Amino acid sequence: CWDMPYDDQLAAMSEVKVRMESLTGQPMQVFACSYSSYDENTLRAAQALGVPFVLARGTEDVRALIYRPEEYDVGLIEVSSVEFGEMGRGSLCDISLWSRGATEQDFAQILAESIAKAPDSMILVSHPHIGGVKAGYWEVYRAALENPALSWQPFDAWMAAVTVIERPFAQIPENRELDYLEPQPLLPLDQIA
Repeated sequence: CWDMPYDDQLAAMSEVKVRMESLTGQPMQVFACSYSSYDENTLRAAQALGVPFVLARGTEDVRALIYRPEEYDVGLIEVSSVEFGEMGRGSLCDISLWSRGATEQDFAQILAESIAKAPDSMILVSHPHIGGVKAGYWEVYRAALENPALSWQPFDAWMAAVTVIERPFAQIPENRELDYLEPQPLLPLDQIA
């Protein structure tokens, strides 16, 4: 969504909102552009459509938090961000790490290192075509879900507990670092069990 015109973002977001709400019967709570990109037009479109949150690329390492721009009634949910190899920082997410050349074992190690940092909040993202069907990735998620040291919360409970920082939009840190638009996986998906 970076630098995409407002009308284009509004149209795309409106289409997604209609589809999601017809599928779930629930109001859309969070909108996400590819790579958790956003700009001020994204916030304007979300506000116009009554979508209260937009996903944002993390700026606080593995710590997840919400920035609330004073000018908008929309919050930016910053996802956990981790470093991997030459392709830099990206989401704590199976497809993000796979795109940067990580294996299932790397994913497990990065998640363990992230948990060891003991952030007050963290977002672990799974894409269904990786974490939902690839055995090694699923095992990492299963271990995390079964980890008694982690407190998994429903969205509303997480929202009530997460740190929220209010400030003018211009003072909210932005992460446009994205060195993996062209995925460079170690193994193609069809070669992963």
